[in-house]
Amino acid sequence: MRIAVFTSFAINYLAKARVLVKTLKEQNSSIDVIAIVCDQFPPSIDATNELFDQIWMVEDYPVNPVQGWIFSHNIMELSTAVKGWGLTRLLDAGYDYVMYLDPDCWILADPAKIIQLLPPDSSVGVVPHTTKPAESDEEIRIVETSSLRHGIYNLGFLLVRNDAGGRKLAEWWAARLDRYCIDDFANGLFTDQRWFDLALGYFDFVKVIRHSGIDVASWNVGQRMLTRNGGGYSVDGDELIFYHFSGVGPKSVHRWVRDKFAPADPLAAELEFQYERLIADCGQAELAAVIPFYDQYSDGVRVPPAHRTLYRSCSDFLRRFPNPYEASLLESFRHEAGDAGPTNAGVTVRADLGDVDARARRLFDAEFYRHQVRAAEFDPDNLWTEYKSVGWNSKVLGNRLFDVNYYRLFVLERERDEYPTPLHHYVAVGGDAGLSPSWIYNDAYYLGTYPDVREAVRSGTLICGFEHFSRDGVNEGRDGCAYFNERSYLNRHPDVALAVTEGRLRSGEAHYIECGQSETRVLR
Repeated sequence: MRIAVFTSFAINYLAKARVLVKTLKEQNSSIDVIAIVCDQFPPSIDATNELFDQIWMVEDYPVNPVQGWIFSHNIMELSTAVKGWGLTRLLDAGYDYVMYLDPDCWILADPAKIIQLLPPDSSVGVVPHTTKPAESDEEIRIVETSSLRHGIYNLGFLLVRNDAGGRKLAEWWAARLDRYCIDDFANGLFTDQRWFDLALGYFDFVKVIRHSGIDVASWNVGQRMLTRNGGGYSVDGDELIFYHFSGVGPKSVHRWVRDKFAPADPLAAELEFQYERLIADCGQAELAAVIPFYDQYSDGVRVPPAHRTLYRSCSDFLRRFPNPYEASLLESFRHEAGDAGPTNAGVTVRADLGDVDARARRLFDAEFYRHQVRAAEFDPDNLWTEYKSVGWNSKVLGNRLFDVNYYRLFVLERERDEYPTPLHHYVAVGGDAGLSPSWIYNDAYYLGTYPDVREAVRSGTLICGFEHFSRDGVNEGRDGCAYFNERSYLNRHPDVALAVTEGRLRSGEAHYIECGQSETRVLR
């Protein structure tokens, strides 16, 4: 039985796609994994070193002119519009089963097991975003209404058998995505997903697969029970096959939704933390900042959404500008689009470094730092100066609750060069960007839970919630997040508390990350 799994992405998702192919190959090396890259590889990346069995480029999409077709889509639309083409191409190649998986899926068991869930009389398997009714008005508003807008079925997963039904579905879907794969809520469209709301009405061979271990995600994990199962995990008694981390990141919708509906689930938080480590090891911090090649004109100016809308709405533009990215056509196109020329967005204004230094020092624990470096004298000024020379070294910390290894997962190397320590980066830009100084602290949660701290930050008495948490809150037993409490963890585990007291460990959180989770220690 020949099985192919394919995924599609731009370079800013390459770290996640690397985790997908790596973990999939670990579970089943006989499955062929194909990547459709909706971008161009930068010179720093050698595509031949990637683990994919095949890499297809979006320029090979069978339409002429392909540059005009690409220009008609933003990167999200483009990465989904190619899925119908990829499916039909793999069915034509003779694979018995073709599966699509979004690049931000983490494979924890053999995905071939999903094929066994597809009945013999069915050709296509899909999964709904949720399989249980919402239990609160907030969940109705956030989860159920989102499904109604974006599509009932999550097209981060699709399974197709290579038979008459599967090929019929692929042909229909590819035709829709070729022209109508756009994000246009006003006209009832959301890329590839809304089309599948029609599929179950059109085709009697499309089957809803109900297995709790498939497509576990922020929008449904609150309705499911995660448990350990030997070296793996179970979900409502089903083996966890893959977890879908849609939009994962410190400021992501994934984390926001999970914090709302599964805030105290330690295994969900643990899986999220482990996944963030995996993508970090695959270059997430650097790759996530890469601007997609087709998001900008040839002179580097970002393409405004209005230009794409106007281009695809007027067939004359396609005829006159078969490659609208070219500089020779750019000014004319801008003029007819009613735009004098957009400016580049996202320019960062660097904060005053003197003010940053003063605020960063308020997070510096001189006594803790002195203990680490075994300084003979307690001279706060000298200790601060010395710390600033080694600030990004994760072996010497300026604050015992500021986890440098965790924080640097989300900080680009060039940004680390701009700020002498992670404390400087956090007070200058990181906190405002939603970055967390450790796995056990979430600023939005802390300020939302403790009004006195929120008011102190608002009045300027505190520079941020983490200042209070690291100085007073953790000793008062306050929660930095919903699933871990430092004081409770130390109280539950006296051996860990002793190691922290003697200076052999910096915190209970550090113990849990290094070995507590593998020892299945209670989090709080």
